[in-house]
Amino acid sequence: MSIDNNTSVLYSALEASKTLIAALTVAVIGLCLLFLPAAFGVPAPWPEMSRTLGGVLLPSGVIGLIYELALKKALMNEIRFDLREIIQSENSTFMKLAASGIDAVYPTFPSDEVGKQLAESTTYVRVLQTWIPDICHIEQGMLLAVGRGAKAQILILDPKSPQCLYRGRDIGYSDEVYISNAIQANLGEIERFAIKNKITESVEVRLYDSTPTISMYSCEKYSYIGWFWLSQQCVQGAFLKISRKGDVLASAFDTHFNNLWQKSVPYDFKRGADSN
Repeated sequence: MSIDNNTSVLYSALEASKTLIAALTVAVIGLCLLFLPAAFGVPAPWPEMSRTLGGVLLPSGVIGLIYELALKKALMNEIRFDLREIIQSENSTFMKLAASGIDAVYPTFPSDEVGKQLAESTTYVRVLQTWIPDICHIEQGMLLAVGRGAKAQILILDPKSPQCLYRGRDIGYSDEVYISNAIQANLGEIERFAIKNKITESVEVRLYDSTPTISMYSCEKYSYIGWFWLSQQCVQGAFLKISRKGDVLASAFDTHFNNLWQKSVPYDFKRGADSN
């Protein structure tokens, strides 16, 4: 139902209430005019005039009351019907949103929540990024997940890909190798983290050479999806929280990750990116 229709129904209800009050007022005034002048000994000819006027107003008010009550009942039935339509429409919208899997929207990357969700994973942790800024925010969660038996799959943009140059320009870096250098440093951080915690068998890193479209931090319950915005890093822009209960978006993002994973090349912790 449109906003105009909703406003019209509410306006009609308000107007009906005003008319009902007016009819009740007329009936009360008529009743007072019939009996009060004589009761208080008002001199003639006012009692007779008062009774005459009261005799007109009282039945008019009563008839008005009966009429307005009948209209009000019909109006209330209409309002109930309209409200039922509104609720059904809103519920349908909610159901569609729930089916899509969208659980929340964040203005920037929710690092603390992502770390906590990754920590609860027992089967897999997936990360898709150009490089992982502030990787320390998810290291502990990833370590706990691996300790629970989860496998970590990390997709990073190949530092030798021409996409590094394009992404750097989009963010606004004048240094043409800034992104490549940042990715190389990031790979070193991931490698040190995996070797230090003796989890190299549970952490697999691959390098992709495709246009970066989304970033993804994913586990069993949720996926956190961001985009590569112009003039700012991905983690500085909005992120969607996608629930696994909704198949539409979760499946689409999983398919995207799997396709990239199949086309990517493994990163050798011991030999580095130059070996690929």
